[in-house]
Amino acid sequence: MQRVKRSTAIAVLPAAPAGGTPGYFAAPNPQGGVPATVPGYEWYNGVQEELCNAILDSGQTLDPDNNSQLKYAIQVHDTAAVKSYRLGVSNGALVLIEQ
Repeated sequence: MQRVKRSTAIAVLPAAPAGGTPGYFAAPNPQGGVPATVPGYEWYNGVQEELCNAILDSGQTLDPDNNSQLKYAIQVHDTAAVKSYRLGVSNGALVLIEQ
């Protein structure tokens, strides 16, 4: 995964436009006058940053030659979320002890 790499790319994440209403992609209906929803730069940048952040937060460095980084990041997250416990006794009561 890497961030977009084109001659038109810029070095700093631009601010999203102030206007507009958050919503969902429209199902186009040309006969009914409903155009297809066209995502803007802010949507593409947002999706890109969500993906990159998941990878970076898993301890990886973005690698343009590795298309399995998001999969690995999800697996690391799932493994970290699983905790192991054992039963123990404390003050005469049965307790769960995190391992």
